Amino acid sequence: MKIQRLMLLLGAWTFVFPSLAAATSQYIRNTTVTYVEAGWAGEGMALHLATPAVSNGCPSGSNLTDFAIASSHPSYAEEVTLLYIAYVKKKTITVVIEDTACAFGNRSSVTSIQLSQ
Repeated sequence: MKIQRLMLLLGAWTFVFPSLAAATSQYIRNTTVTYVEAGWAGEGMALHLATPAVSNGCPSGSNLTDFAIASSHPSYAEEVTLLYIAYVKKKTITVVIEDTACAFGNRSSVTSIQLSQ
């Protein structure tokens, strides 16, 4: 009986918090933005980095240098601003992607951007 309760509790936990069960973040460090684009396959910003990701759980997984920031992301405006600065000034950035969360165009979702000096 206790095992059944535990299994039910674990199942409920996974249902309520699915992102904790399956989320896999990757850091792509010391890279540059080679191009940015918008308006092709959804609302948001697509970016192409010089350094590829290790893996990609999205359908466009063959291209490990394409990523996206969905316009619904809570920090969309801030991340796009950092992205533009990095692109125009050719600055080095670190990007955190969620390789199990796919944004428009089936690209891995960007969750964070750090702009370096």
